[in-house]
Amino acid sequence: MAAPDGNLPAFPWRRVLPGMVAGVALFFLFLQSLTTALAWQRGEVVPEVLDWVWIWLLPLWIGIYFRYFSIFRRECGACTMPEEKS
Repeated sequence: MAAPDGNLPAFPWRRVLPGMVAGVALFFLFLQSLTTALAWQRGEVVPEVLDWVWIWLLPLWIGIYFRYFSIFRRECGACTMPEEKS
């Protein structure tokens, strides 16, 4: 669909790209926290200070995911029933 001036609209990279970068970063931070927590739980490693930071940040990464990236966020309309027209 063309804009009123005849030009084709550009893909909104300025809006989409930061969310994609943040999602990838969140995934890798979550993965690091999860592997550290699992190694500690299995007894494979004695946690140092940085390991404890990774373990303590694990609930934060999960909370950020559910708040901003999952289907459980407020703006997501995937699970709502369509309004009936009367």
